[in-house]
Amino acid sequence: MESPTEFPIGPRDDFFHPAGDDPYFNESSFFQFAVPGRDLGGFLHVYHRPNMRFSSGSVVIWDLTGDTPLDCLHYEGHFPWPTPEGTEMHDFSLPNSLTVECVEPLKTYHFTYDNEGCALDLRWTAFIEPQALAFVAGTDGFGKAHWQQAGQMTGWLRLDGEEIAVSSGSFRDHSWGPRGYSRNPRGTFCYSNNSATDAFAVWAASDLPEADDPVFGHSDPIAMGWLVQDGVTAKISSGQTTVVERGHLARPARVLIDATDALGRDLHVEGRCTNWIKFAMFPFTQQCYTTAEWNFAGNPHEIGGIAEFFPAHQYRRFIRSLGQPQGAHGTASAPS
Repeated sequence: MESPTEFPIGPRDDFFHPAGDDPYFNESSFFQFAVPGRDLGGFLHVYHRPNMRFSSGSVVIWDLTGDTPLDCLHYEGHFPWPTPEGTEMHDFSLPNSLTVECVEPLKTYHFTYDNEGCALDLRWTAFIEPQALAFVAGTDGFGKAHWQQAGQMTGWLRLDGEEIAVSSGSFRDHSWGPRGYSRNPRGTFCYSNNSATDAFAVWAASDLPEADDPVFGHSDPIAMGWLVQDGVTAKISSGQTTVVERGHLARPARVLIDATDALGRDLHVEGRCTNWIKFAMFPFTQQCYTTAEWNFAGNPHEIGGIAEFFPAHQYRRFIRSLGQPQGAHGTASAPS
């Protein structure tokens, strides 16, 4: 089946979709949050493999004191628990204590968790309607259907006894379809979702074969995205994303977006990463998630995020090709 770029979304789509008999059928959701005053970032990631009869729920929190699963503030990730009886897409409780409740489909979700020195009670509320953006050719190894949505995350988290208030714009996505071992191209996902009147999200993917991809300085065409300006939402019709500065182990440090939406409105913004975590959410990718400040909607410090995805083999080859020390505070630059 071809991946549609747009499709109708209704409340029923917040529940499980028919899984067929493909063992790799996957249904997942991702919810991001931040505490800007502490340079703290985090996300909740849940997924179900109904034909394999397991579910997984991850809680990941980091700041500038650590940038890997080994030294970040908290990392509980991607263990395959047997799917509890009665589980629905956004209604379940796992043995690691993560409990998810769909309060109102497409609108509100509630999360609680208490494990290994980290507890939280968070509520996500939508700012805008979900934007249907199925993974297009070259990225559809992640699934056949996909939407994104801007909202707000509020509540609290507690780390080693310290309670921290959470109130931030938040990006959410939901996807479903077969997700096996897939060599999706290197890509960058950028977003700023702090209000119902001004927000954006764009996913750019490299258009070059891995062997010809210089990584440094290459502008990647935008494969999908959307822009909310003055409360009006439209899909991105063209544009590019360029990582213009990189840090330790080539993580993104500064990113430029130049795009135009279907209404002819331009999006020209620069983002600067303020924290980051590097990890492998899937065995076939290396990822770096960051909190970022964007010069967007009249605010030079609008909070959002930048996430970069590398095919794991390409990333290893690229990092080793640099031929230079990669110390804890080193930077990566293009070979001379």
